[in-house]
Amino acid sequence: MVIGTAGHIDHGKSALVKALTGYDPDRLKEEKERGMTTDLGFAFYGDKATIIDVPGHEKFIRHMVAGAYTIDLLLLVIAANEGIKPQTVEHLNIAKLLGIKEGIVVLTKKDLVSEEELKNLEKEVRDFLFQEDYLSSAPIISFSAVTNEGLEDLKRLIDEKLEKITPRKKERGIFFMPIDRVFTIKGFGTIVAGTILSGGINIGDNLELLPQKIIVRVRGIERHKKQVTTAKIGERAALNLLGVEKEIIERGNVLATPNILEPTLTLIGFLKILKDSPVSLKKRSSVKFHIGTKETMAKVNLILKEELKPQEEGFAIFHVEEPIVANPYDPFIIRNFSLNITVGGGYLLLNHNPFQKFDEQSIAILEKLKSEEESERLLGFITLQAQKGIKIKDLQLFTGIDKEKIKRIIEELIKEKKIIEIKDSYYPLEKYEDLKNNILKIIETHHQNCPYRKGIKESELKNRLVYDEDLITKALWDLLIEKKIKKEGNFLSLFSFQIRLNEKEENYLKMIEKEFLKREYTPPDFLEIKNLLKIDEKILKKLFTILLENEILIKVDDIYFHQQTIEKAYEILKGNFLKKPITVSEFRQILKTTRKYALPLLHYFDNKGITERKGDIRYLKL
Repeated sequence: MVIGTAGHIDHGKSALVKALTGYDPDRLKEEKERGMTTDLGFAFYGDKATIIDVPGHEKFIRHMVAGAYTIDLLLLVIAANEGIKPQTVEHLNIAKLLGIKEGIVVLTKKDLVSEEELKNLEKEVRDFLFQEDYLSSAPIISFSAVTNEGLEDLKRLIDEKLEKITPRKKERGIFFMPIDRVFTIKGFGTIVAGTILSGGINIGDNLELLPQKIIVRVRGIERHKKQVTTAKIGERAALNLLGVEKEIIERGNVLATPNILEPTLTLIGFLKILKDSPVSLKKRSSVKFHIGTKETMAKVNLILKEELKPQEEGFAIFHVEEPIVANPYDPFIIRNFSLNITVGGGYLLLNHNPFQKFDEQSIAILEKLKSEEESERLLGFITLQAQKGIKIKDLQLFTGIDKEKIKRIIEELIKEKKIIEIKDSYYPLEKYEDLKNNILKIIETHHQNCPYRKGIKESELKNRLVYDEDLITKALWDLLIEKKIKKEGNFLSLFSFQIRLNEKEENYLKMIEKEFLKREYTPPDFLEIKNLLKIDEKILKKLFTILLENEILIKVDDIYFHQQTIEKAYEILKGNFLKKPITVSEFRQILKTTRKYALPLLHYFDNKGITERKGDIRYLKL
């Protein structure tokens, strides 16, 4: 669990942390000399929690955001002798935007004011929180770092909160830790520290440093100033790394399970502008973008809007200047870089942009992704992956929802006929029905364009569809069962489709086929058939087209063979030349034909990859 302070400069945050833990969170020489926190400080509240002390000065707000990102319980610190100040408001806004829901208000320096002044301040703070609609029911307690008055009551309150609250971290099925500190220790090398937001780690494990994409090994783990062999989600840990130098790591980098996450320069999020923001956010504005422990510049492209005014919200694309590694539902903050103020914030929906345009369909997916309902979020990601399907492990990675809970929700979605399952992957039923209709349209169009062909080849149909093959196979099977299509060999056709021939043409077709089967390896040509059967040339062309398009006859080097003849020739090849080379002469003799017919057959087998030619001989490819 992580506890974090927030509040104006010099309101006693560090002194409060020292009183609670016995540790002085001001670790830098500059901080000691100036009596002011300039970077993140860390202390340990027994074995129960880490306390992050954030700087109060507006110049160091980027450090405050980096620290507040992982907080489960907020200690909003307000000096009793000064009251609510600008950074009190900004820190509170940031905590609200980051989704921190639990807090305690601590009125410090109570020894500097009277009881009446303290009571008036409590009322003012309560009214302020009610007006902000944030932490309005949070307990308010007063404390003095000089006398320690109120310390035990505060500890009791913290302990009660820690027992009840649910950590904000999302178990995504992978290890994920944003880095907020990098340093070296003589004899040990590179050390990085951060709060583990997902997964766990053991000594000896490999991790990926991102966005650098460097594989590192964990040499040692320290947790709460103790050397340990493992650390898990929600815990703050320092990791001793092998395989990387300190100089190439910085705050904002991430350690994660290797080969799963990709750095990105484009993110889609749901954004809200603060009600007291002095500026609106216009389309294509440049802002400071804070996510995790990372800060970078970003260009904001509002979706379907030209401007967001104070208290307005909407979808936005963020084009960041530096690669970011983040997950859906990670909170972010945006700040105006010229005014140096917080403008708004929100949470990610996607760590990439999968949409070619923002139409009704893509907006519907985004609406699902931003829903408070977990079933809608899951349905949103399933719809987004409609063409290739999505597995439970990926749904957990994207949403951070417990795996068993995902399974229960999935069962309900299947019962509600919103999704289907195929080989442990899930697809939206609506898109599945669209696929089936699309298949029927493709086959129908093929019949119109090729009326003498008995159908479209299954492989040709699949090549025209951009869906996962398992989904296509399932759709075809269902259409066959529903008697909407039929299958003959490798050909698919509409169930009612027939090649239209009169009785005379039907008889001619059978006679032609019979002639080719009879003459096997010395087949007739077009003119011979015409003269032999005395068929009108126009009708014969039509019949030859039918035989060729349906692959009953195969044309090889201007010679026509029956497909059964070619199959028989292949069996002869395997039976006679499995372990010895093939010559045209030998092949001709076995088939009892001439070179005129034997050579085209060998060319056919060459082109199909059945035989391989080397000079004048060929080998059967196994």
